[in-house]
Amino acid sequence: MVFARQVHGADVRLWSPSNHGGRQADEDGQVYLAGDALVTGTPGQGLFIQTADCQSVLVADPRKGVVANIHSGWRGSVANIIGRAIQRMVRDFGCRPGDLYCGIGPSLGPCCAEFVHYRDEIPERYWSYKLAGRHFDFWRISR
Repeated sequence: MVFARQVHGADVRLWSPSNHGGRQADEDGQVYLAGDALVTGTPGQGLFIQTADCQSVLVADPRKGVVANIHSGWRGSVANIIGRAIQRMVRDFGCRPGDLYCGIGPSLGPCCAEFVHYRDEIPERYWSYKLAGRHFDFWRISR
């Protein structure tokens, strides 16, 4: 099993048995990689992330046998972590975006994603996703 050591960022880590960032498995056979997105083309490999109110995003290319498991908090969203993971799939495995399937798990919705200091936290290019008050629709940002 490979677990993301999440930091609410936009780092994407690639996992394969021969190239796993120099990390060795612990006594339980688990590997931890620093980052918020994990990508692999290894069949049967489990990639694990944890979420509370952040989005979990699973991207799969059934033609190439490649998957990405992404923890997308608001910081990762505004840093385009989903796009970065897809770019790794394209660059490292030859995936084509049109072949990808994506599932976005339950997360904090537009009703509750309030950013009191959004002018300091959210880049202006995302302000078009601002709803009434200081709420943002990160579901739409991810799509």
